[in-house]
Order: sequence, then structure tokens, then C-alpha cells
Amino acid sequence: SKFAKLFMLHSHGTDSSGGVSIWITKTFLSQCTNHTWHECEVGRIACLQLSGPQGNMDIWTIYMSATDPQHRLQQIHLIRAHIRNVDRVLSVLAGDFNFTTHVNDRMCKQTGNHSPNNAESISWQAFSVNHRLHELEQEHPTHNGSITIAKLDRVYTSHHTCDFTSSP
Repeated sequence: SKFAKLFMLHSHGTDSSGGVSIWITKTFLSQCTNHTWHECEVGRIACLQLSGPQGNMDIWTIYMSATDPQHRLQQIHLIRAHIRNVDRVLSVLAGDFNFTTHVNDRMCKQTGNHSPNNAESISWQAFSVNHRLHELEQEHPTHNGSITIAKLDRVYTSHHTCDFTSSP
């Protein structure tokens, strides 16, 4: 089976709050001498810490609260408290953040108006600058609700931006 080649780590939420997981190939995992699974918030935020001869890598899986802005701010602070120093580890953070970071990332379907930045986006921007995180750009919204469309699902990495440029 194709799943036999995969290793899954997961953190279950409740019946109403979902959960998070990371699926990784056993071949990739075998290149690491150590791996540790950290559940920072059960069912919401977890990190797979990898180390090996090629260095350290943290892969974060995130599902922030869909309904509570204060909870999302607490979740940002939780990630900030657990993320390792960018000089020692390559970090990848991916998931459903349930808030937008740019004014044009959410649009009301009826009016065409965009939402202003909120406390979560301001906190996240400060955090991402401090930890040298760069968003892997996606062009299209990931949420299509009854009232709005928005880019809520994102991926960030601490790769240096020079790594994203192509040579001529």
C-alpha cells in the first residue's frame, strides 16, 4: 500500500475542533538521527522536531481557533514561546491560521470591501519578522464562505529569501 511508506504523527482535537497531523515519508525520516513530536496545544498546534547530519528542522502543523480572536492571540504567543532559534533550525509552519495578514486577503462577497488588519495579524507580523519567517505566496483564497472569501491557510518558512530566487 502507498501508505506503508508514510509515517503519521497526529494530535486529535474534540469532535467539534478537529485536529492536526503530519505525514512524512519513512525515507525522509530515516535521514534524521532524532525526531520528537511536541503537542503545544492538543488538536491545534504541534511540531515535529527533526535533527540529523544535515541539520535541524521543525515542521509545525497549525489549526487556529475559527471563532475566538483572543484564543488566536494566545496561540500566536504559544508558538512564539516554543519556536526554536532561527540560527539553529529551519522552521516550516503550515496550516489554517483563521485570520488574514494583509488587508486584501479577505473580501466581503456582497460589497467587495476588504477587511482591515486585526490584532492577530499585527501580532503575527511582529512574530514573523523576529523569527525571519517568510510566507510562501499563494495567489488564490483558501476559504470560500457564505459572506467572505479569504486566504486563511498559509505556509511560512525560515529559509533565507535568497534560497527562493532562481539563477538566470
